[in-house]
Amino acid sequence: MKKKTTGTVVQQNVHLPTVESQRVAVRLVGEAPLIVHRFEEKAITEMLAKQRGLPFERQKKNPHKDFEASKYKNEKDEDCIPVMTVKKAMIEASTFSDDMTKKQTRGGFFILGEYAPLDYDQVRMRKDMVRLSGIGRTPDIRFRAEYLGWSVDLVIEFDPRLITLDQLMYLLRSAGKSVGICEWRIQKDGNYGAFSIEPLDEKEIPAIVAACKVPPKAVELPEWVMREINTDEDLKRTIADAKKAAGPGANRRGRAAAAEPDGESAEGDDAGEGDGETDGDETPEVVEAGPRRRGRPPGSKNGQKNGHGGAHADEAV
Repeated sequence: MKKKTTGTVVQQNVHLPTVESQRVAVRLVGEAPLIVHRFEEKAITEMLAKQRGLPFERQKKNPHKDFEASKYKNEKDEDCIPVMTVKKAMIEASTFSDDMTKKQTRGGFFILGEYAPLDYDQVRMRKDMVRLSGIGRTPDIRFRAEYLGWSVDLVIEFDPRLITLDQLMYLLRSAGKSVGICEWRIQKDGNYGAFSIEPLDEKEIPAIVAACKVPPKAVELPEWVMREINTDEDLKRTIADAKKAAGPGANRRGRAAAAEPDGESAEGDDAGEGDGETDGDETPEVVEAGPRRRGRPPGSKNGQKNGHGGAHADEAV
C-alpha cells in the first residue's frame, strides 16, 4: 500500500490595498422647470392585482390626488428627487466625451443617499394631454408636479484612479445642458430638467449627506393585494375587499387576467423614462410656495418663475 502524504500548510500575509476615494459637494441649480412623476401606489396596486389574477377596479381620475402622488417624498414629507436620476444623466453624458466610457463612468463614482430634498420657489400642477406608444396611440391626461426656481444639493464620492474631479465636473455640466433629469428632459426631446452647477464648501458635506439619507416615504399598498390566498374562501374575501376598496366611482373590470388594457401605462420611474408624447399644456391651477431653505432669491434662474409651455413635442411621461 502507498503511504498517504500530508501537505504542508504555508501561512501567508495577504495585503488588501485600500481604495482612496474623495468627496465633493455640489448644488444643481435649475435652468428650466423640473417635472416629476413617481411610480404611484395606484399603479403598483393595479399591476400587482393583475399579476395575481385578482379583479382590479380602475378608479376615476382625481387630478389633485394624481398631482400629489406624482411627487417624490421622504419620511420628513419633503419634496425630493431620486439621486439616481442625476447619476443616470451623468452616465449618459459620458457619450459626449472622447476619453470616458459608460462602463468607466458607472464604476467611477456614486451619489450618497437615495432621495435629495428639493429647494424651490413654487410647485404647481401640470395638466398635459399625452399619447401613449403602441398601435392605438391612446390619448390620456397626466397631472404632474412641476417645480419652478428649483435647486438640490448633492455629495458625490468618486475614485480618482478611475475618474478625475475635472472629468466629474464635465459630466455634471454636460448632463445639465445636454441630458437633463426627470420628465420631458432634453434627452427626450423636451426642454425641462436642465441645470447648472455650483461648487459647495466641504464643510457642508455632513449636513447634505444627512439630508439625503432620510429614507423615502414608504409605499403603502392595500392589505388585500398583499394577502396570502390559500383557499376559495380567502379568494372570495379578497375579491370582496378589492371591490369595496374601489368604491362606487370605479370602472369595474372583472378578473384582471382576462381584462384588456385600456391604454394607460404604469410609468414615472426613477429616471423619468417614458413613451408618450404631449399634445398640449394648459395653465396649472394648483400652485404651492416652496421652502427656499437655502436663501436663494425667488425666480433667480432664467425665467423659471413663469415656466415653459409644452405643445406638440415628444414627452417622457
